Amino acid sequence: MMLLGWIGRRSNNDSLEQLQKLYKELLISIGLGKDVLGTGNQEIETLPCYESFTTGLLQNGPTVHRDYPHRYRRNLPMALKLLSATTGVDNGGAVGTRDDIIGASLKLAQKMEERMASIICEIGKVVAYNDQADSTFRSDEVFEYFCEKNIIALFVDIAKSKPVSSELHGITWSPIVKAAVLRAVSVLLSSAQDGPSLYYLLSNNCISSLITGIVPLKQWSDLALEIMLTAYVELMHSVVHHLAVTPTEIFTCLKVGENFPLFSSTVEVAISPKSDSSIKSKCLSLIVIMLRVRNNALQAWIRHSMYDLKRLLDYLCDRLMNCYNQMVNLIVGPVVDHTRSQIIGKKLIYLKKQIEYMNQLLQAGVKSLNVLFCEIFLRNVVAKLLENLLAHQSRNLLAVGISDVDVIPQSEASVQLTLIFFTHFLSISYFPLIRMIAVSLFHPNSTLLWRKTAGKIDEERYAMTRELSKIAESAEPGLRRNEFREKILTFLAGHTGEWIFIPASMLVEAALASKALDTEILMTLGLVPKVHFAEGKSYPTSPMEEALSNFLIRKRSSNAGIVAIALKRVCILALRIFSVLKSADRINFAKVLRRSPLVEALAKAHYHFCQVALNARKKTGVSELFIDLTQLAIESRYTKLSSRNAVTPQKYGCVIGKFDHRSLMLNPEILVRKLQSPGSNDVEDCRFAIEMALQFRATCHTVLAAVEPSFSFPQVEWADDALIRIGDLKEKPTQGADLDLRGRMIFICHPAANRNQSSEKDSDAQPPNSSKRILVLDPTDIFVVKQASRLEANRATILCTISLRSIIAFASDDEWLHIAIRNMEDVGSLVKNGNLALRFETVGACLIVKQYLERSQKILRNELTDLIEALLQHSYIDEDFKIGKKVET
Repeated sequence: MMLLGWIGRRSNNDSLEQLQKLYKELLISIGLGKDVLGTGNQEIETLPCYESFTTGLLQNGPTVHRDYPHRYRRNLPMALKLLSATTGVDNGGAVGTRDDIIGASLKLAQKMEERMASIICEIGKVVAYNDQADSTFRSDEVFEYFCEKNIIALFVDIAKSKPVSSELHGITWSPIVKAAVLRAVSVLLSSAQDGPSLYYLLSNNCISSLITGIVPLKQWSDLALEIMLTAYVELMHSVVHHLAVTPTEIFTCLKVGENFPLFSSTVEVAISPKSDSSIKSKCLSLIVIMLRVRNNALQAWIRHSMYDLKRLLDYLCDRLMNCYNQMVNLIVGPVVDHTRSQIIGKKLIYLKKQIEYMNQLLQAGVKSLNVLFCEIFLRNVVAKLLENLLAHQSRNLLAVGISDVDVIPQSEASVQLTLIFFTHFLSISYFPLIRMIAVSLFHPNSTLLWRKTAGKIDEERYAMTRELSKIAESAEPGLRRNEFREKILTFLAGHTGEWIFIPASMLVEAALASKALDTEILMTLGLVPKVHFAEGKSYPTSPMEEALSNFLIRKRSSNAGIVAIALKRVCILALRIFSVLKSADRINFAKVLRRSPLVEALAKAHYHFCQVALNARKKTGVSELFIDLTQLAIESRYTKLSSRNAVTPQKYGCVIGKFDHRSLMLNPEILVRKLQSPGSNDVEDCRFAIEMALQFRATCHTVLAAVEPSFSFPQVEWADDALIRIGDLKEKPTQGADLDLRGRMIFICHPAANRNQSSEKDSDAQPPNSSKRILVLDPTDIFVVKQASRLEANRATILCTISLRSIIAFASDDEWLHIAIRNMEDVGSLVKNGNLALRFETVGACLIVKQYLERSQKILRNELTDLIEALLQHSYIDEDFKIGKKVET
């Protein structure tokens, strides 16, 4: 280890000699440019890359002309222009010439640029990584030599060199060389930890000049940017890191007059169309870091840098609108398309990331930026999206998206996506912007400014912000009604079908859940009714309640999955509204519920679906499956969840917010489905009715319990005893558990060793005692067990548990009993492919078991039928405390 450490450590003299050698070769390379272009001495022959290239060429054979090396030199400028990083360079016809001379000259130029880049990188490493235990970066004589020769300024000249104006050799035009300079300077900045060395690197505006020399990006070719941009961003990252640590000194060094090139250049790269997504993301992150730097001078400059801030905000708004337009084009078409649905899902994730970056920007704490952002966002995004809600006024929207054969038109796609975008916007962390968006969407009054084309920010500066503030603060009815609010209410009433109802309900729920909108604001916007009303006066119904009530009473002829989601969304939205109302006034909450039309609509919807399910039970083909359909609906709704109960830490429950707006914001299924929905038939209609009956039962039960002053709206609906019994959710003994045989009906039996053996009828053949098993019969289950030990006759170990509901059929064959089981995994040799074969000691014992199973199944089915009928016949329309209005019979 000591030897390796000694080898890895370079002495100071060796490092200095290496730097001097590298610097000399760098100067020769740059001075060579003058010689190639017609002046200077003949130092080109001294470069190793040229000597190795020409020597190898002349050794190829006698056919190579001895004058070729001079012709390579003569054609080298053309080759260097071909490798130039800039765009639009006159290459003297070199592009059209593809003879051997140009090809060989191009190879020579490539070797020269590789060597040049290697020299620059080596210089950066020697200066930055010179390892001395007793010397700092700035006092080292290697760094002193670097400063004495002003190599940093030479690096800057190389990076800014161009074919038109540069006096340096043409090799400096190469993007590989420029990228090497950017990386070398980045390494130097990253390694400079002490003040003097860092301030020297930043002095004389060298770094600022280097940063500004790369922008605008349009001066470079696309191929050059692929090579240079990553290194350029690494350089800016190194500078931003130092700015965040010591902002006062670094900002003073980087500021050039009234300009701050680092911020302006970062914005330029972030918004440039020549930057890829990775580069844009890194630059946007650097902008947020600079905005968060707490330095008075820097913050003052940012407050007055309106041009750069506006360019950045315009770009973010344009990016959102581009995402919107792309998604609209994807949505238009068949409602079922797996490929389009996957792409839309990725776009929704991209939208979420854009919102997250906007939150980072708004949380940076620059007030002037936030105010400017609100105005630009309202003009460039909100105004354009609001127009799409009214763009279809020439015709009514089609109720599409329900049937699998539907084709989604342009206007319907734009309306639905507009609602989803606004739902995402209400998750922005800046409360003033959320309030302005909510006023734009839900306030009864509106402004004519939405109809005007968004102009320059200097024209009527902050006019949109001022206008919305006036609307929010004014209690007087406006002269212009809010058309956007009326359209949203139309969507919530179901006039355009369930497909558009879902995003509309998501938007309203996002507003109700937003911390930026308190109860008073929600009441002013009409999202919830006003709970403070005089005794004797009529209940002040909110427009949202009326719209949701109308949606529930509409007739539906489809049981598609999108319809089920829409109905579940009504329940979630209703509970959200009632939760807000109870938090506002717990005393009068019961009075509000008694007069709410939404409560009555929920009770009627529950009654409707219960009646549909009960009527479907009488149909042929459904009656035999009715119990199974109910059990399946309960099993799919309630899953095992953790509870706070110490006695039962795990219970069966349903998360109420399973289909809340947050869970659907990234779900492409509400826009374009991946798979087709199951066809409509009596069985599917019955299943759908049972599922909805359970949904509205849970909602009505929660509303009923909410009347108690101490009740808080839960996050989970727990399954009650009736649901556990019908759904067969009770915990059962598992395989390997012990079972007490005392008081149970048991029969000795022998399982079939294989499928073929189960058909044998040789009653004289006695199976060995080792294969003896015990069949335990219970009213709801059967168990196949084996005796735990000879000393404990009443204790057995469970081999498998079978519910009577899982038994499809059973048949006896002499002393053999064959049982067909559904949804049963194989259990060793006992159960194979859902078949269980048991051989009893006598034919009589086999018949007794068969008769017991038939009688137990019949009793169980009758019991379950009574429980299901009681469950579905219960009505919430007329409860003890008269929740909702009485329905006259």
